[in-house]
Amino acid sequence: MNKYIIYIVLLVLLVVIGIQALIKTRDREVVRNQSIIGEAIITDVSIASSYRRALTYQYVFDGRQYKGEKLVNSSGGFLSSIVGKSFPLVINGDNPEKSELLIFRKDFSDFDLDFPDSLKWVEE
Repeated sequence: MNKYIIYIVLLVLLVVIGIQALIKTRDREVVRNQSIIGEAIITDVSIASSYRRALTYQYVFDGRQYKGEKLVNSSGGFLSSIVGKSFPLVINGDNPEKSELLIFRKDFSDFDLDFPDSLKWVEE
């Protein structure tokens, strides 16, 4: 009887993991289908807390200007030099006020995008 319980528990775990993988894949497809890659310019870097910085950026979508903010867990020296520089941006096509600035490798991997060689200096 103990073997049957173990098999049932393993089967339930496999089903749950499979469902989560399907949901994650579907969500990524929705993001890809509704998102547009654009470009943003960093306009300000400010201190949000002792270890977090707030990056303020601007972008244009359909002729209209928008602002966004990204909190980063970094006090890296590169942050002082990024004001005025352009970075890739994912814009929600259905709601262009929602956007995600892509700076770090993880930002790109969250959208299944390749990290560009041109941004390797950010990791140094």
